[in-house]
Amino acid sequence: MKKIHILFAAAIALGLSACSSDDGQVESGGLTPINLKSRIAGDDTRAALGIQHTSFDTGENIFVQISIFDVANNAIEQDYAPINFTSAADGVLTPPANSYPYFPGDDRPIVVRALYPYNWASQSTDIEENFEVQANQTERTYYKRSDLMFAQTPDPVYKTSITDQNPYVTLTFKHLLSKINVNLTSANQTLIANARVKLLNVKRKVSVNKETGALTAIESVSLNPAEEIQLASNSVNLTSSSAIIVPQTVPVGKFIEIKLSNNDIMTYKLFDPKEFEAGKSYTYNITVTESGLSGISTVVTEWGSPIDIATTMSATQ
Repeated sequence: MKKIHILFAAAIALGLSACSSDDGQVESGGLTPINLKSRIAGDDTRAALGIQHTSFDTGENIFVQISIFDVANNAIEQDYAPINFTSAADGVLTPPANSYPYFPGDDRPIVVRALYPYNWASQSTDIEENFEVQANQTERTYYKRSDLMFAQTPDPVYKTSITDQNPYVTLTFKHLLSKINVNLTSANQTLIANARVKLLNVKRKVSVNKETGALTAIESVSLNPAEEIQLASNSVNLTSSSAIIVPQTVPVGKFIEIKLSNNDIMTYKLFDPKEFEAGKSYTYNITVTESGLSGISTVVTEWGSPIDIATTMSATQ
């Protein structure tokens, strides 16, 4: 079904809706505002890095698409114009100038989809949009810019479900990419203190569908020269670190590069292609000696699961 994109931005700027319910906009008097609240899927405890593990930092920009849903045809009937919501305390999302959209004036329900992070300066009307994780994720800001997440209401939402006790439509965001954790241990702690870790031969780009959250690999990305990602540190002495990559199969060859405090460089190699799946966390526990790497073990879990959190916290406690 062809969707009608509603000119909602002007109404938002004025703090009210100027059109009838026939086009998805309604006058504000006596009608129900659409208040949004967010959470991030995962166990309610401190995750690796302590970065947006169950909720967004305040001030983050989030792409939100609200649509009127046609229950009879099980399809989107009309779209509101996309809105740049901003994350606030307790997971609350606020629209520009606190000008909230409203439910339709009749009984039609809505569905809500949201994408994070989003660059509104380069906003396009394309459903598919390219996304690239940061090459340098050593700082909090760059790590967050790499953490692509998507949320959608699991069922159509009716205005009758909104009450004084439950005033929010809650969006649960899930991680779309893959997380890699590297934990280093050594009998000689000075050897790994302030170590620097990189991932080698990894693709950094993917295409995301803003309506479904589905990912499409960008096959044209070249690995010559090999792309690399610098990991963010989880601990004071940098013996535990994490990075986000797009789901992919990494080829045989060099994969993890570790630069030690004495400037020696050691490399962990893949002897078989390795698939990294969306929403998964891969933890590499590596023992470092003066002569090389040993005792390597790998733990694969759901991103944000208790095991993932416990594993990636192990070097920080």
